[in-house]
Amino acid sequence: MKSNVMKVYRINDCDWVAATSLGEALAFYQRHTDIDDDMLIDSQWLPKEVSKEKMDEEIFIDREGEFGEEYGKLTFTRALELEMERADTEQPFLFASTEY
Repeated sequence: MKSNVMKVYRINDCDWVAATSLGEALAFYQRHTDIDDDMLIDSQWLPKEVSKEKMDEEIFIDREGEFGEEYGKLTFTRALELEMERADTEQPFLFASTEY
């Protein structure tokens, strides 16, 4: 594993970013989307770190087959572990999205 400080942050109801801090996750998300600061503080946006319990409960669906067909559905914990084992993973990164 490259780093044990990477965490997953729920940005909104659709997107999760892996980063070392909430600030880093939000900065990454803003660079890669068209949201502005006002949207981030809107009441329907509640960016936060995903708890260890939620990481073990949430299901990551590997639709692209990136982790091999044998995986299919994984916990967020396992998907993050597998992603961090890759040599080419840039940090931070869009971890999961319901939009894709």
